[in-house]
Amino acid sequence: QMEDMVRSRREQYELLRFSQVSTVDQFLKGRMADFADSCIAVFQFINTFFKHGSDLCNGIEPVVFLNRTKVGSFRELLNDERKRIDAGFSQFKSRLKDNPFSQCSMHELRKGITAFQSPDDLRRVSLVSRASSIADSEAEKGLREKEGYLFKKGQGIRKAWGRRWFYLKEDNLYYVRSKKDLRPNFVANLVLAAVKEMKNCERPYTIVLTNPQGSREYLLQAESEADMESWIKALKAVAERRLYAQSPRASHKRTTDRLSQDLPLDGKSQRSINIKTKPVSKTQLLRQINLLNRHCADCGKSRPDWALINFGVCVCIECSGVHRGLGVQVSKVRSLKLDKWDLPLLRMMCKLGFSAGKSIFEGGKETGFDPVKPAKKANRETREVFIRAKYVDKKFMDKKRAYSESKSTNENRAQLLWKSAVEATTRDDVESLLYCIASGLNLKLCISEGDSKNHKTITAGDTLLHIAGKCGALTSAELILIYGADPNTKNAEGKTPLDCTRDHQIQTQGKDYDDLIERLVECTSEFN
Repeated sequence: QMEDMVRSRREQYELLRFSQVSTVDQFLKGRMADFADSCIAVFQFINTFFKHGSDLCNGIEPVVFLNRTKVGSFRELLNDERKRIDAGFSQFKSRLKDNPFSQCSMHELRKGITAFQSPDDLRRVSLVSRASSIADSEAEKGLREKEGYLFKKGQGIRKAWGRRWFYLKEDNLYYVRSKKDLRPNFVANLVLAAVKEMKNCERPYTIVLTNPQGSREYLLQAESEADMESWIKALKAVAERRLYAQSPRASHKRTTDRLSQDLPLDGKSQRSINIKTKPVSKTQLLRQINLLNRHCADCGKSRPDWALINFGVCVCIECSGVHRGLGVQVSKVRSLKLDKWDLPLLRMMCKLGFSAGKSIFEGGKETGFDPVKPAKKANRETREVFIRAKYVDKKFMDKKRAYSESKSTNENRAQLLWKSAVEATTRDDVESLLYCIASGLNLKLCISEGDSKNHKTITAGDTLLHIAGKCGALTSAELILIYGADPNTKNAEGKTPLDCTRDHQIQTQGKDYDDLIERLVECTSEFN
């Protein structure tokens, strides 16, 4: 019996010992796994840190090489200068030994010093610095006037690659199709375009260029790696030159100082200013846009620098960041200082002013809605909630405005919007047209056979862009193009908006259609 008790106690002891050893072993293995996980996290952080640093310093190697070459040449120049000074000093010491010091005047000392300094020696440093500046200017000029052949991937069904001649002009990229067709085709404004190398592509040496204005990507193939790097450097240099060459504070101060002198308000409403009586220069129109948009349309902050071209209002830099996050399908953001502006777009912004966008997207206040705007120092989340409600969900719009302006009560909302849009385009009423588009108007609609009989100039199959071209409505055509209308659409007679505009110009013999024709030509080439 004693042996059985000892055996049972021993079995219990062995089981407890095994359980304790297993627990300690599992604990040690778990600690090792945690330690290995921590090490991997540290290594991953170090890898990400140095990879980010490598990406930032990717384009600094040519600059470092150029500066090292300049420093080397300057060091050689200093050594030659030191040797020349030492030789001259030894000569001067020998002269002092030969002549008594009492007979030496200050004038003779100066003559002795300048005796071994020829005019060529005195001009050597200035010539070297001038040569260095000339080399820098020539390199910058080469980047600014970059041109050459690139393969461009098409947008059609085949998506074939075609060899085109690309060139830079006034911060824009253009290409020419062939020697038979030398018309310039607009690609993108390089100040806002993103350029980078596309590594995982079907072809080597491929550059991807993203145009935020047209929300389109261009795939361009260079002939060699050196040619690809040269194009990327030239395309990026355009934005860098514009961004670092301007001083925002100085330019804004000059603009605000001249606003009251050139475009004074005479007590009338802001939208009562008629742009046709003002000079048509871009500078004057930009000043007028600043004058009409003195406060941010979303938070009320003064002196907004960014414009929403599809809404006709200006916003501050904080609200513009929220609009950029919504995407170009909602808001098309453009800088008033850094971007290039065309005259049709400037005229449209001036015609809309500040109150047009406010009456459209905040017009529901009169029907019971009162939107609470974010404060000037509100965070991004507060701004995003208001901006989404205003422009995406359109909670503050007056949805009954189309019915109140209509004389008929038997038509549905889509028909009312279409008729209102046609009438607004005929009158070149951009505010009413913007309301129709913001209310969900389909820009692909066209005039039916029955409706065309009620108008003399409008034919069946005409879209709003056809009507704008026939009526010479430049600002309405600009707004329609901003919202993505196809300039290649043909009506029942097989004519595009450009064809209709040219025909109407010949019939009326008017010069007011030149800007509209030029804009349609540019959009047609860009759309292709």
